[in-house]
Amino acid sequence: MYRPTSLVLDGLTPHPNKVIESEAMATIPLPPLTYIPHPNLIDLAYEGKLSDLQLETVLYACQAHTQFLDDGTRLGFFIGDGTGLGKGRQVAGIIAENYFNENKKAVWISTSQQLEADARRDIHDVVGNLIPLFSLSQFKMNEKIPFKEGVLFVTYTTLIQGNTDNIDNRLSQILDWLSDSPDAVIVFDEAHAAKNAVSVNIQKASRRGSLVIDIQDKLPSAKIVYVSATGATELNNMAYMKRLGLWGDGQPFQSFQEFKTEIEAGGIGAMELIARELKAKGRYVSRFISYEDVTFNTIDCQLSQEHIKMYNTATEIWQEIINNVDYVVDNIIATTLSSKSAARVRAMATSQFWSAEQRFFKTLITAAKTSTIIPYIQNRLLNHNESVVISMISTGEASMNKKMTIATELGMDESDIDFTPREIIIDYLNKCFPTKVLTEVKNFDGSVSIKHINQQGTVANDNEPHLESEEAIEIRNKLIKKAQLIDFPENPIDKIKNEFRRFAFLQKNPTFACGEISGRKQELIYDIDQHGNFLSTKKLVSRTRKSSESDKEKFQRGDLRVIIITAAGSTGISLHADKTCKNQTRRHLICLETAWSADMQLQFFGRVHRSNQTSAPIISMTDSGIPAERRFISTIAKRLETLGAITRADRKTTTGNFMVTYENKYGTAALTELLRIHTDGLRSADC
Repeated sequence: MYRPTSLVLDGLTPHPNKVIESEAMATIPLPPLTYIPHPNLIDLAYEGKLSDLQLETVLYACQAHTQFLDDGTRLGFFIGDGTGLGKGRQVAGIIAENYFNENKKAVWISTSQQLEADARRDIHDVVGNLIPLFSLSQFKMNEKIPFKEGVLFVTYTTLIQGNTDNIDNRLSQILDWLSDSPDAVIVFDEAHAAKNAVSVNIQKASRRGSLVIDIQDKLPSAKIVYVSATGATELNNMAYMKRLGLWGDGQPFQSFQEFKTEIEAGGIGAMELIARELKAKGRYVSRFISYEDVTFNTIDCQLSQEHIKMYNTATEIWQEIINNVDYVVDNIIATTLSSKSAARVRAMATSQFWSAEQRFFKTLITAAKTSTIIPYIQNRLLNHNESVVISMISTGEASMNKKMTIATELGMDESDIDFTPREIIIDYLNKCFPTKVLTEVKNFDGSVSIKHINQQGTVANDNEPHLESEEAIEIRNKLIKKAQLIDFPENPIDKIKNEFRRFAFLQKNPTFACGEISGRKQELIYDIDQHGNFLSTKKLVSRTRKSSESDKEKFQRGDLRVIIITAAGSTGISLHADKTCKNQTRRHLICLETAWSADMQLQFFGRVHRSNQTSAPIISMTDSGIPAERRFISTIAKRLETLGAITRADRKTTTGNFMVTYENKYGTAALTELLRIHTDGLRSADC
């Protein structure tokens, strides 16, 4: 169990839950603590505003901020504690300590406007109303910020607003406000949001990541605090951490690229050394709430024969689509192109194909699993004293909005609209299936560009219609008609919500209804009769951010016992059995849909497992039995191992034994043997 060893103060408030470090991190002591805090900060700690380990973090961050790197920039600090440990309070403590020492401006950058309330709460819980917090979004882009002190709350989305070529942007507005405070505290909350800060291969750097680096470059004396439970799932994602002294002047590696290349060559063992090195230098902490009392299991969601038939039929149509993409490119639209240009066209068409296909099957499997999950949860509600959180990624809102636009134009009723995964197939065929005839144009530098042709057979301008192949259009339309004949399950999020609305009606228990925390703006409600049977009529109901906030409050009060969370709406929220909340039943997180990224999956776990809880949660993965889904989960498990290695110096701390990865020598051997059996003469496989 983790205990602060550097604090010499007696009578501090211990952290309310069992907190641990990985074994590898526990063997590395923090350096001696020499920073002398302001007396007001110590008073806050004795009043219980900060626990002992939270105070320890504040002091080490402030100690790091007294040092400068060889390139003249101020050393930063990384709070890498696990979800639910109170990172927001630690940030508030750092801001308070600086405020007491007359450094009265700070910028708190986070992922969503919803988290402004959490930041405000954390500051208030530590210092009351002493330090004001205001949002950048309340000011126009060119407006001067009038506040002389306080915390400026900014979302990463707001940060990227404006023109990067001149001063008409949000970054310039922030820099102007900080012009008299070069030593201001800059907090990058949910710092993993800046993970694509540099270009890697064909992937360009994101504007968000680039701006995070720009802020650090333009404010060399600013006191940088990175905050994330999931700082990096791979080395490429560490580029924004430029104030930790891992690369640069006077460091073992001169550049981030050199650092990345050398650590990658050392494998996951070298990655595990990063966190240990940073802790030893007093630049990083990474503790987490013990999972000792958490129950992990897997819910068997084997697909019914009906869903298996749907799945197999879907694989056939996707195979037919890719075959026709190859045929159209080779025999119709790219016949005048060189083999190199034709390969480029095919690569563009197939990359869009594979992306759409993966989204389709992920949605199809999720929808199919609801047939098992809905009765499973209903049984848990009736026979166990627990509250259920269902995590999902896709809400299908983009598809719903497109359908509604078309329906409105045609005067259709909501009941006549198809809200199944079929839309992904049809959307791909309409937008990405190659039908436009192409030609090559040689540029002045000798390079070759691929251009569309107009109706006259010459190179088309941007404003004129492109020539399309009638044969390619006919092939595409036949594929659309075939997709329209296939039965698919309905949108899973609406199915779940409507089934539990009916269940609550039949059980005469309104708490059995299902809430939702997401970013979508409307939902589909099925009408039910007096006997609880679904009618054929449906209606769309608007949702706002307040809808999610209301459902969250109802869940924590116990007015709802089931709630769906998505990545878009749930970042940073607390749904655990908090001792201060009315609903203290044990939480049960059911991961109906595996997240696209390892850090997002770990964030979902952290919604229900946090400090000050009355009981540890149950966490259930769901298994459809489909090999493709297991392969996807294996990839996430592998990235969770990398996350554990980089952030906690132990690859197993983020997966335990409940997620299995096949991306190892055993998986390679199994794949090799499978291919050997099914392919004549094949003796090895390039994995």
